[in-house]
Amino acid sequence: MMNVDFGNKVMINVDCGNKVMMNVDCGNKVMMNVDCGNKVMMNVDCGIKVMMNVDCGNKVMMNVDCGNKVMMNVDCGNKVTMNVDCGNKVMMNVDCGNKVMMNVDCGNKVMIYVDCGNKVMMNVDCGNKVMMNVDCGNKTGNKVMMNVDCGNKVMMNVDCDNKVMMNVDCGNKVMMNVDCGNKVMMNVDCGNKVMINVDYGNEVMMNVDCGNKKMMNVDCGNKVMINVDCGNKVMMYINCGNKVMMNVDCGNKVMINVDCGNEVMMNVDCGNKKIMNVDCGNKVMINVDCGNKVMMYINCGNKVMMNVDCGNKVMINVDCGNKVMMNVDYGNRVMMNVDCGIKVMMNVDCGNKVMMNVDCGNKVMINVDCGNKVMMTRLCGNNNHNLNTASMRLSLI
Repeated sequence: MMNVDFGNKVMINVDCGNKVMMNVDCGNKVMMNVDCGNKVMMNVDCGIKVMMNVDCGNKVMMNVDCGNKVMMNVDCGNKVTMNVDCGNKVMMNVDCGNKVMMNVDCGNKVMIYVDCGNKVMMNVDCGNKVMMNVDCGNKTGNKVMMNVDCGNKVMMNVDCDNKVMMNVDCGNKVMMNVDCGNKVMMNVDCGNKVMINVDYGNEVMMNVDCGNKKMMNVDCGNKVMINVDCGNKVMMYINCGNKVMMNVDCGNKVMINVDCGNEVMMNVDCGNKKIMNVDCGNKVMINVDCGNKVMMYINCGNKVMMNVDCGNKVMINVDCGNKVMMNVDYGNRVMMNVDCGIKVMMNVDCGNKVMMNVDCGNKVMINVDCGNKVMMTRLCGNNNHNLNTASMRLSLI
């Protein structure tokens, strides 16, 4: 299929009917789409949907979209969606248009996604975006999402545009993700960002990731980020894959985070890691955390970590929640940290803590710190149950 469309579009769609849709597609596809027209799109969909899609064909897809867009979508219907996709994909997308997007979704969702195909994906997006998303279905909208992805991936993303993003999500979530594929990921993001996220929903999240990863991220944009999260969380992560990660972040940041929810977190990580991080940006960070937490970490992997941080920092942290934390770490470490920035740090911690740490790994640690510091700490909580067990440690320095 080849499609070339150069026309302007004004599209209004209103659909209030119930739908039962089933699609089975087992053919190979070569698709090319070029769309250079301006668009004004409004969609209102109020119907109940039951959708099932099975796609077993190979795909080669190329899309070029250079048009400006103003899109508004209102979707108030319930959805049951199941998708099975077992085909190989080679996808290239180039999108250079400005976008103003608003989405309102008030429906309940049950989504199951299974994807077992190999992917080679390249995305280039150079357009400005103003995005607003409001999702308040079933109390606003409950979500049950299951994702199984077993395919290898080679992904490259280049995003050079400014963004103003606002997301409001008031629904409960039950999310399960299983990802067993190898990944080679490269991301370059050079755009300024203003991001606001408000999330009042409860979450139950389980993630199992057993694939090897090679990840490189370069982010040179300024950021203003505000996050408010007042929902309870039960989170479990199991990650057994090897990782090679490199991150370069040179942008200024103003970050405000308010987290008022209770959390139960369990993390099991048994993979080897090589991590290099270079961060040269100035930071103003404010964090307020008033939730109770029960956290358990088991980390049995070897680590080679290098961190270079040359930015000035003003950090304020207020933590008023009770915590029960347990950490078990059996891995060897080679860590090098260079920090040459001036810091002004203020910490107020009024919560009770029960902390247990078991660490049996060898360590080679080098730290170079050349920055001036003004630090103020006020601890008004009980910390009498702090237990550190390191008797089995063999120190290399």
